[in-house]
Amino acid sequence: MIDFLLENLNDEYEIYFQPFLNGDCPDIILMRKGGGILIIEVKDWNLDSYYLDYRKRWFVSYNNALTKSPISQVLKYKENMYNLHIEDLLELKLRDYKYWYVVNCAVFFYKESQSDIKNFLLTPFKKEISEFSEKSKERYLKFLDKNIELIGKDNLNSKDLNELLQRRWISRKSYYFSSELYESFKRYLKPSFHSFDDGKDFKYDKKQLLLSVSRSGEQKIRGIVDAGKTLVLAKRAVNAYKRTNKTVLILTYNLSLKNYIHDKVSNVRENFNWSNFHILNYHDFFNSTMNNLGIEFDIPGSFDNWENSEKENYFNKKYYCNIDLFGSFENRIKKYSSILIDEVQDYRTEWLRIIKKYFLADNGEFVVFGDSKQDIYNRVSIVNNKKVLVIPNSLGRWAQLDKSFRLTPTITAFASVFQKVLLADKHIPDEFEGIDFQSELFDKVYYKHFDVLNFEEIAQFIKSYSIQLDNHPNDICVLSLSIEIIREIDYYYRKSTKEKTYIMSETREFHEYLKKNLKTLIKKLKKSEKIKNFIFG
Repeated sequence: MIDFLLENLNDEYEIYFQPFLNGDCPDIILMRKGGGILIIEVKDWNLDSYYLDYRKRWFVSYNNALTKSPISQVLKYKENMYNLHIEDLLELKLRDYKYWYVVNCAVFFYKESQSDIKNFLLTPFKKEISEFSEKSKERYLKFLDKNIELIGKDNLNSKDLNELLQRRWISRKSYYFSSELYESFKRYLKPSFHSFDDGKDFKYDKKQLLLSVSRSGEQKIRGIVDAGKTLVLAKRAVNAYKRTNKTVLILTYNLSLKNYIHDKVSNVRENFNWSNFHILNYHDFFNSTMNNLGIEFDIPGSFDNWENSEKENYFNKKYYCNIDLFGSFENRIKKYSSILIDEVQDYRTEWLRIIKKYFLADNGEFVVFGDSKQDIYNRVSIVNNKKVLVIPNSLGRWAQLDKSFRLTPTITAFASVFQKVLLADKHIPDEFEGIDFQSELFDKVYYKHFDVLNFEEIAQFIKSYSIQLDNHPNDICVLSLSIEIIREIDYYYRKSTKEKTYIMSETREFHEYLKKNLKTLIKKLKKSEKIKNFIFG
């Protein structure tokens, strides 16, 4: 396929072979500036070895094993570009659904003709001729026509290729595939080089430098508030790459921490290619691995009627905590010489076992960073009535970072008292070095209690207090357990100050837009989900 594309396309087109998109690994991505994107999944399958049921699920003939549909596999790569990878692409699609067709999908069966492929896909409809199956067939053909190009061995000619590129608008000028979007895709498909001068000077203390040294084997690192755990993780990740010259996997649990870790790695003063660092949260990493290996989620017919807790238990037992799931795929899984896990207190022990068993290379480096006092999901073990981080099959003591760097003496003192008053019954409080608690405690710390959540008043308080402290707006952070509260404070703060803010959710304005257009969006999503449920189960 690559030889064919090289022979038949001019230099306007860019071809990416098996790009690694933070977990996703499609076979080929074709891109043309001003045109669009085509994801091509290549299969060497003989379709005689497979069959489809009435729900369009794919099964292996000799053992009746459920396998991932190549169509759903390539569509998952596309969905992840919108949902995970390309900045602002999801919001653009929600505002205008035509952005969905900036990215196109194709499956190439190079042992089959196009007519054989279509006949195979329509087999379930032929087994039962009825009005229902005919309508279903029409819906399915319409879906394929809109979303998937099926390429057979007889389509490898310039005429069919040009027609495909024309049909999918890739060879034409697209209003939707802007230069900004093109650059966003380019950055993701061709990661940049990080030079020594891109980093920042930082004075590590002796313990941080010691724990930043990369070596094979396992290590557990914990630290007090702002002791620089992620800072050490970032430097160790770069040192791991320098030591092994191999890709480093960095995992977290919270999706929002990916950008934070990326920034910390970027601050390290070393030369490296960004493609050598895979930074993901556990579930995205797991889902991408399943999709790359062609493992399908098997959803029971009664699933929609289950309670949320039942659904979560089902997915954990059958997939995310299933140590045997990847057993027959072990020789196809990419192994990492270095795996570093941040905020390990958020992880289930089964996840750690799966990561070590299937993704860690022999004599590899496996390092976890955590703090039991940040156990917001109640996953940390209790030993002698105290919460303690326990890592399965891991011997040795925890290395300790016990010096706080970023916190001021005032906040450090406050954090210490907070722990001793409110956390001591379940945790061993941190011991902070070099703090005169008597002189520091509560100096410059200001409290204001609001009996009622008046967002306009809160926004005014933030503004006036920042002026009083002579703080730059970039140094102000507002935290809340509720997105709704953050959204309102953000709105009134922008309204009163006219300053630009960054919010880890949609703004109030965009949220109102979504609510206003909810019926139309739900109608589109329901139609899409109805078709997908019919096709993929």
